[in-house]
Amino acid sequence: MGLGQAGYQTFIVLFAAHLMADFVVQTDIMVENKKKVCVSLLHTGIVLLAVIILSGTLNFFAITIIGVTHYIIDWWKAHQEKFEALNAFSVDQILHVSVLLVVTLLFPRLYEHGIWLDPNSIIPKNFSQATVQVYLKALIGISALILVTKFSGIVVRHFMARFPYNDFGKSLRNAGLYIGYLERLLVLFLFWVGYPSGVGFVFAAKSLLRFNQVRSRKTSEYVLIGSLLSFTLAFAIAWGAQQAVKLIQIP
Repeated sequence: MGLGQAGYQTFIVLFAAHLMADFVVQTDIMVENKKKVCVSLLHTGIVLLAVIILSGTLNFFAITIIGVTHYIIDWWKAHQEKFEALNAFSVDQILHVSVLLVVTLLFPRLYEHGIWLDPNSIIPKNFSQATVQVYLKALIGISALILVTKFSGIVVRHFMARFPYNDFGKSLRNAGLYIGYLERLLVLFLFWVGYPSGVGFVFAAKSLLRFNQVRSRKTSEYVLIGSLLSFTLAFAIAWGAQQAVKLIQIP
């Protein structure tokens, strides 16, 4: 993808803004009431506010494209009762990210010309390349954290709904959710410290702990599918974050 250095920077800030608005600021109550115009407008406003704050852009056309398409995509998703949850979620996210990519292609210097970097803007600044890189790396790190926790949690939950199975006996409330968060965070950490081979030890340790408790083939298959999906997502996100950091390195 030949976006150039400026384009990569723009996409990173737009993507981070999307993740923060959709998975951090947006509450479950907002998700459940997306059919209400006022709720959808509120969420769209939050998305645009995140875009403006993180990128510093005041580009009317870019903001309008993101806002209008985000509202339309969310409206479509909210009215897909018969659409499988995982498919609806996947299409929703692919469309949102595709719009951000289009905006990046149309305005590759959106971030560079924003109020935080443009010395001629209403807030004159003169950040060094090193400072800009620290900021972008921080956004990549935050994005990766959101992806391995909230985003991956939703993907795993929707995917495992295809295999209805509840014969686990008594367990701690939301234990599986937090186990998933922690294992994916650990995988991400191992990548960041340059020890990706340690992922194998994490998977082996989890397998020993969980499979000692299984009571049937069906249980073991269910646990294995969920674990493999969780680790695959964490591995892919960690690798993607590493590649994103390389793209913004000063030549």
